[in-house]
Amino acid sequence: MFDDVTHPETAENPDTAGPAEGGLFSRTLAWARSRQWIATTEDDEDGHAGQALLEVPDDHAARESWPTAIEMPIVLFVPDDGQRVAIYCLIVEGIQHRLRPAVTELITRANRGLLGGAFEVDVDEGDVRFRSDLDLGGAEVDDEQLGAMLAPLLEVNLETVEVYSSAIVSVLTGRATPLDAVEAAEDAQDAQDA
Repeated sequence: MFDDVTHPETAENPDTAGPAEGGLFSRTLAWARSRQWIATTEDDEDGHAGQALLEVPDDHAARESWPTAIEMPIVLFVPDDGQRVAIYCLIVEGIQHRLRPAVTELITRANRGLLGGAFEVDVDEGDVRFRSDLDLGGAEVDDEQLGAMLAPLLEVNLETVEVYSSAIVSVLTGRATPLDAVEAAEDAQDAQDA
């Protein structure tokens, strides 16, 4: 599904295929930008490490696939080791202290069995995000191979947030218990997949 959204014809583009040149951060930014994602960074783009805010234009096909998740801040992060890529979808910030235990329970229940990423809760700040990540472990990959790994990394992130975002809202607004909210989200996804 993501291949349709990311315009696979750009694999022919010399900027996104062929021998690996530059650091992982600059190559990952080039991949995102070649798929019409807007990648904004304050870093110097030295190529090896950094973070960028990812957004899509109003007419981008990703908006149809993930209408809720695509509206949330999406951060691309390559740490200083230059060997890992993480994508964070920032779902909610500053949850009230009284709601944090229920949201933490919801996230714990949602994380059970998830592959390809995990929800995270900052219990001090009350922030909830979803992280999907890739560790190259020093492997040398060309840009086409890197793109083949990044596409599902981003897809699993947006897909998972899309499935569980209504559960988080239901718990925050007191409309459902964490257990009921997770079950409803997973049942809705199962029905959609059937």
